[in-house]
Amino acid sequence: MPEVRLTPDWNLELYRPIHIGVAGAVAAALAAAAAAASAGSALASAASMPLLGLTAAWLQRRRSRPSTSCRVQGFLETLEARDRYTASHCSRVAAFADLLAEELGLDDPKRLRNLRIAALLHDLGKLDVSLEILHKPGKLDDVEWRQMRAHVQAGTRRASCLTAGVRRIIAQHHERPDGRGYPRQLKGEQISLEARIVAVADAFDAMTSDRPYRKAVGADVALAELNRTSLGTSGRQQFDPEIVAALERRFTEAAALCTAEAARESSPHA
Repeated sequence: MPEVRLTPDWNLELYRPIHIGVAGAVAAALAAAAAAASAGSALASAASMPLLGLTAAWLQRRRSRPSTSCRVQGFLETLEARDRYTASHCSRVAAFADLLAEELGLDDPKRLRNLRIAALLHDLGKLDVSLEILHKPGKLDDVEWRQMRAHVQAGTRRASCLTAGVRRIIAQHHERPDGRGYPRQLKGEQISLEARIVAVADAFDAMTSDRPYRKAVGADVALAELNRTSLGTSGRQQFDPEIVAALERRFTEAAALCTAEAARESSPHA
């Protein structure tokens, strides 16, 4: 098992993410970064926040198959080496998905493991999207949007060594209850619960993080937008209202992850 790569001087055992899940691991990382900033530590910079190291360590401690954990860690390291913005976005999406799953009563160990891995790797296919498109400061044109949307199929292909459950979530995380999503235009219950959870977590992090073309909005504004787009008015429904309601019930905890440090780590495009 390869060693988890953490920032120097990071004491993993001190924060013990094994006991608090992915969401707690990310929260601990952000809290520790804030504390380090106050103390003038080298951990103060956003570049040193070891979110992926913590989430990878959590997976290692809870693994059922060592080979799967190694593959997931390899994917995370590849994402971080290529584009830290996308990598840290994926860590926070996993944290939000973890909170939502707990609130919704999803407690089957296999489904939870698949959800957490898929949330961490939902944007794996962005390895196949050019950095120029990922970091473009303006709106994407039609050709660029086609390339961006192709990240779903690319991520599913790249995750071919993982379970069918993980691949299904990655493949469906941009589908919508109204059938206007992509790539297959699935509707309602055709979309797995886990994929609907990741969709809400993904959008919440996207809105509460700075992007090249706009500033982050507050967590309360993001929640209001999720509520608006989950109502199904005029035949349009982007998100599952039950999952948005779960986010509202856990809003205090979710909002605590929407920090300035986290926002600087965001993926430029959703």
